[in-house]
Amino acid sequence: MIILTTSNAGISFLPFCDTFILLIQTKINTMANYHIKLTPVDTFFFGGEKHVEKDGKLETNYFVESNMYPQQTTLLGLLRYYLLLKNPTVFESNKIIDKRKAAEIIGPSSFDYNTPPDNFGKITSIGPLYFQYNDQSYFYAPLDIEFEMEKFQLKKVKDNKKTDYNAKDHYNNICQYLISGSGKTVKLSDIISDVPHVGNEKAEKGISKEEKENKFYKQNAKMMKHGWCFCFDAEIADGAGVIDTDDFFIPFGGEKSFFKMEVKKQPPASFSLFDSFKRDTPFILCVSDCFVMSDILKHTSLAVNRYVSFRNIQSKVEETKKYSGLSQTGDKQLSRSKRYNLLQRGSILYFEDIKKRDEVKKLIEANDKEHCKTIGFNKILTR
Repeated sequence: MIILTTSNAGISFLPFCDTFILLIQTKINTMANYHIKLTPVDTFFFGGEKHVEKDGKLETNYFVESNMYPQQTTLLGLLRYYLLLKNPTVFESNKIIDKRKAAEIIGPSSFDYNTPPDNFGKITSIGPLYFQYNDQSYFYAPLDIEFEMEKFQLKKVKDNKKTDYNAKDHYNNICQYLISGSGKTVKLSDIISDVPHVGNEKAEKGISKEEKENKFYKQNAKMMKHGWCFCFDAEIADGAGVIDTDDFFIPFGGEKSFFKMEVKKQPPASFSLFDSFKRDTPFILCVSDCFVMSDILKHTSLAVNRYVSFRNIQSKVEETKKYSGLSQTGDKQLSRSKRYNLLQRGSILYFEDIKKRDEVKKLIEANDKEHCKTIGFNKILTR
């Protein structure tokens, strides 16, 4: 018999008797879930429209404000950078030295809504962002969490009386809460606060000293209350490098913000609505920020919602040469994506009946893109 084996190196023959037995060795690609905890060392800055276009050039705004949390694409960028750091034969002195191998580990490019990459390398999925305090997980609560009515009658109200317009009457009276699995709530504004920085000089080259005096801007960074941290879960395939559990300090977000990064292999966290959240009207809840059709609210009977502006930085492993500046043409530099308005996590949409709710759910799913769900966008719950 002759035993015929195949491997990555080719085919080998093992003489045994006068019979042929074919043994095929296949490489099994396994993956594991990692819990990633991010604790800010000091103030941090995420997103916000820091640049505007003027005379065909990108300039810094005179007032920029950080978002309260990092977007899913920011988490993806962090994880891609982390995996590069764990592969010194691929990434050295903050530069990719083996592009082919780098593309295998982190994928050929960053997130692009309109032109999805084939994959994100060894990163097979990223879950929605959540928070932790004393090892207890907190998720974004429905925006109507404060409303105690279990039942309400939907009706149209028309008022023909005109009143004088007062801009001060329009104020934000809906608070964003976080909620634990046990139903405990905390205001997001109680754990993340503003830290204004004034007198920041706009980074512009080739201008005189006199011109520089008029080139300052105000920035609102954020500070997280002690004991709290950001968290997310990621599924990573084998061959991504040595992923250890040692504490790791890493730049994350803008303005040279640093975070303590802790990585631990464990099952992913799950979010479900607590029993005390009672609504007799069918609804869809956004667990993460969602790319949806612009007229989605026309299909609802009632919505308690917000939109969040979204734009991400884009790069390609094979093409991007400079990572220190932005370019509008994308010629070997980092570039900005188009801007989108996403339905913000915590938004809740109500419907007259289950049939209409399910119709909208199908519309959302039909408009969905696989690479959006892969990195934690468009996660919804229905009831």
